[in-house]
Amino acid sequence: MKYPFLALFLSLCALPAHGDDSATFDRINKSGTLRCGYGLSYPNLLKDPNTGELSGTSKDVTEALAEQLNLKVEWTEETGFGTAETGIAAGRFDVMCSDVCTLPDRTRRAWFSRPYQIEPMYAFVRADDARFDKDRSLANAEGIKIASIDGVIFDRFAKEWFPKAHLMDQGEYSAAGDFMMAVTAGKADLSFHNAFAIDRFNEKNEKKIKIVGGPVGLCQGAFLLPAGDVKLKMMIDTAMDQLISSGKIEKIMLSHFPKDDHYWLSPMALIPSLKQ
Repeated sequence: MKYPFLALFLSLCALPAHGDDSATFDRINKSGTLRCGYGLSYPNLLKDPNTGELSGTSKDVTEALAEQLNLKVEWTEETGFGTAETGIAAGRFDVMCSDVCTLPDRTRRAWFSRPYQIEPMYAFVRADDARFDKDRSLANAEGIKIASIDGVIFDRFAKEWFPKAHLMDQGEYSAAGDFMMAVTAGKADLSFHNAFAIDRFNEKNEKKIKIVGGPVGLCQGAFLLPAGDVKLKMMIDTAMDQLISSGKIEKIMLSHFPKDDHYWLSPMALIPSLKQ
């Protein structure tokens, strides 16, 4: 061939751009519908056992985001927090529309949207368990059992703070109460959750739990997106930025949470002129 380098250049240009698969973006724009996978976690997303109706911060944020984009929302499938990317990759739903705590290693299989809320996460034990009151690091020992879920942020906290302890996987669909009950029943010595869920459990149950120490880390709550769909991520992030900067996210959060840094933090300060 007279121009071998030109032929090579043209053949490379014909290849799809690496990591830029806009199939989900195209489908959403064509249908006008955002198909949501979701996981239940108090107080972010709840389901009424009688009617099946959803409520919580994640539902409100999803609907506000869809309004920004002129899309309808279809709550397609309940799924686990640790394996939601499987449903996205299989095309069963477009986006995990629950607040999933961002984890770097998960970006190998799925992408995260712009985080829209931040929750401090705490270690908790039984109220009558004084072993770790003065030094939480004493829980980093063989024989200590920690209730967790494989592949989610609780797993990371356990491995960072208590690598010698034994992790007990509570299962993909475990709710906040499952972690609390595992601890109060003595099946686990320690677990993790947000302060709001811990306080609610203590209000409703005779068997109490207590927080030990300060936060073990922050959950930056975001939606889980299909890996490689740059256009979809740009669309979701742009709408999320608008919801955050306008104060809409804060209004949603305040409708569910008291204004308390122990419960939640805003990912970006409000523009002063927009504060009411």
